[in-house]
Amino acid sequence: MFIKTTLATVVVATLSSTPLFAETDPEQAIIVTATRTAQTVDQSLASVTVINQQQIEKSQAHTLEELLKNSAGITFSNNGGLGKQTSLFLRGTDDSHTLIMVDGVRMGSATTGSTALQFISLSQIEKIEIVRGPQSSLYGSDAIGGIVHIFTRQGSEGHHVQSSAGIGRYNTREYSLSFSGKEEGFHYSTAVSRLSSDGFDALQDSEIDRDGYDNDAFSIQFGKEFSNNASLSAYLQQSSGFTEFDGGYTNQTQFKQGSQGIKAKMMPNEYWDMSLQIANSIDENTNLHNGDDRGYINTKRQTASWQNDHSIGDNALLTLGIDHQSERVASSTNYAVKEHSYSGIFSQYQAHLKNAQLSIGLREDNHSDFGKQHTGQINLGLNLNQSSRVTVNYGSAYKAPSFNDLYWPFVGNPDLESEQSRAIEIGLKNNKSWGDWHVHAYRTKVDNLIAWREVAPFIWQPMNVDKALIKGLEMQITTHVAGFNISGNANFIEPVNKTTNTLLPRRGKRSASISIAKQLGKLSTAIDINGYSKRYDDVANTTKLGGYGLVDVRVEAALNQNLSIKAKISNLLDKKYQTADGYNTAERALFISIAFKN
Repeated sequence: MFIKTTLATVVVATLSSTPLFAETDPEQAIIVTATRTAQTVDQSLASVTVINQQQIEKSQAHTLEELLKNSAGITFSNNGGLGKQTSLFLRGTDDSHTLIMVDGVRMGSATTGSTALQFISLSQIEKIEIVRGPQSSLYGSDAIGGIVHIFTRQGSEGHHVQSSAGIGRYNTREYSLSFSGKEEGFHYSTAVSRLSSDGFDALQDSEIDRDGYDNDAFSIQFGKEFSNNASLSAYLQQSSGFTEFDGGYTNQTQFKQGSQGIKAKMMPNEYWDMSLQIANSIDENTNLHNGDDRGYINTKRQTASWQNDHSIGDNALLTLGIDHQSERVASSTNYAVKEHSYSGIFSQYQAHLKNAQLSIGLREDNHSDFGKQHTGQINLGLNLNQSSRVTVNYGSAYKAPSFNDLYWPFVGNPDLESEQSRAIEIGLKNNKSWGDWHVHAYRTKVDNLIAWREVAPFIWQPMNVDKALIKGLEMQITTHVAGFNISGNANFIEPVNKTTNTLLPRRGKRSASISIAKQLGKLSTAIDINGYSKRYDDVANTTKLGGYGLVDVRVEAALNQNLSIKAKISNLLDKKYQTADGYNTAERALFISIAFKN
């Protein structure tokens, strides 16, 4: 029924086509993730954030965790420093409930169902788009809490070289080099980097040692824009390396994570934009104990997507697309099933009226293991005046069980159903000449949560037994006062497991962040302050993780037009804290670097 309805909508839209949809303001940040079509941040009905390359460079961050910790609605847990397991919690949802993409390609492990964020190299990134709230109606599984979409570097007009080198505490070293350019419609970009650290002792009350990390990364992207509004591009990005941790059976991992693909765009006529993308991503891990092989797990995703955007009149756009994805596992562990796939068809209607904006989306996914999944979304924006707008969003989403949930030897549960969610959000956005502020209140209900339960003595099995209710209030502000650039956010959240009536693990009720930056001639200065309330490490809420605050200070001095020197002190007050029970975090640390850019 869903497919028939969608096709009927397309036919009606095709017969009523006239000029193109809305044009975007080139001076505003552009986001494509929220609707799979280009729009400005101000046009987006969802709560979104765009972090550009300049902001990434000024942050002096080494990892995604360092960079994104200042973003509204995002908190992290980390198991012991650089290269160690890192979990992202977006609006209180589980780590596996946030979809991570790179250049439109779904990342992560098909066996664990989550993405190794700690291995993604920041030096390869041009832009990051964050979309909060359910997005399964456009992207299928995983997007319950939202999406973090990473874009690798692309070439701009002219020819450019960038390089940097730095060193800091724990013998942390980082080097990067990139070449990029664009001429006569041809663009290219290539970047290489290395991040390494001797690290510190990851686990408390364990062996006393340093748990090091090495990450070598590269990316290549090139393409051609043709005169008939067509383009063709290809891309490849990969990180590989070695990380150490404290453990009994394994204490080292060799990893490789990356994606590659091609994308074509064309305009068959003035009302119709078409794009086709074919890609794959890999997640490979070999586990070791002091150099001895303990087994491997490699997963590969192959994806294909065909999207059509059709303008309807001056102020409406219909999107129709098909996605296909297959996942394969190669492992020293003998999974009963080593491959599955799903296909999805999606449609979205967007309309801009005089004082209102509407978006409606529907999707049907057909999974080889557990059949059909239906999701939908409706978003409405009403302009109160020239600078204020209220938004109301409602959406459903789901998370498919992972290979480990379904087929882990002896205890996997092939009868598992998908985790299901429903979310509603009300927002108020206000944009003024002095800055802007946003407030969003949301309520997310998740059913069929997969939890491991003891079904026999010392035997645990995943089951659809838990439910969660997450209520939150999210406030953001950006302003300029007396030459200072100030941005901040505050988050109040109630992330409750309704089955046990306890807080969801590692998610606190309150967090806040503020960044204050000042330009003093050729000297740039900034201070970042982050605060987090207490949380619990376990489902029963018996293991408490105390609240804490962190202060980071950044300085950058321009030596000339192309050369600058940077310094950052992380955890300035040398705060002792934990984001995962028993795991150490970095003490006060200084990192100094020099950067060249032409």
